[in-house]
Amino acid sequence: MARTAKLPPASPTPRFQVRHLIAGFSAVFGLACLVILGALFNIASTLDQQERQRSAFHANQALEQRLLASRQFLSSYAVWDAAFEHLSGQADWQWAYEEKNIGESLYSASGYEGVFVVENDRTTYALFKGQPSQAGANTYIDTPLQPIIEQARAAAVSREQITHFVLFNGWPAALSAAAVRPDREVTDSEVSQAPVMLFIDQLNESKLAQLGHGAGLTGMHVEKEDMQDHSHLRIDLGDTGYHLTWNSPCLLYTS
Repeated sequence: MARTAKLPPASPTPRFQVRHLIAGFSAVFGLACLVILGALFNIASTLDQQERQRSAFHANQALEQRLLASRQFLSSYAVWDAAFEHLSGQADWQWAYEEKNIGESLYSASGYEGVFVVENDRTTYALFKGQPSQAGANTYIDTPLQPIIEQARAAAVSREQITHFVLFNGWPAALSAAAVRPDREVTDSEVSQAPVMLFIDQLNESKLAQLGHGAGLTGMHVEKEDMQDHSHLRIDLGDTGYHLTWNSPCLLYTS
């Protein structure tokens, strides 16, 4: 009876083993690269978000500091015995403008495009870019003034001021308002019909460049609202239909 010899299974050739090892190494290397790329992407995304938050914080802080400085500056004019004496009722233009107590320098030196004294529905004193104006405050300001007047009077006893974003002559501006009152303790009844002083700080290009520089930001400017785009950094400017925006250093790098 013939015997059939069973041969042992052929062992893999060295070339096949090398190819197998290379394929395995390539797969592991590729997986490692994907993991590293994913980690780098996550780090970059985190850093980008942190940079956006940092720049937004500094932009908000810079704007709030400007508004606070404006309110404090206004208070030095509104809480003043002489101002209360000369601006209640019929404004004394000789004292206010000619004697430069509330005059042209508020525009040329301090940058206020509008300075007004209002009493309910009438404007008793008006400067537009430092020059006397016969037009009422509501000619320039595209916002109902009576609520602002009432808020300023309500804050008068505690020597506080208020701020609103408005359109002034068609462009966004910060309006600071304070009741004109004596520099002493007063009651609500004493200031219930007090004149209210308005300082208008228009957010123009040169002011925003200075504001951005102080905050360490570039490209700070005002843009009209685009309801379709909320991806970029911004601060809404009340109901003006505009917002404040700027360039983030991180976004400049990744764009």
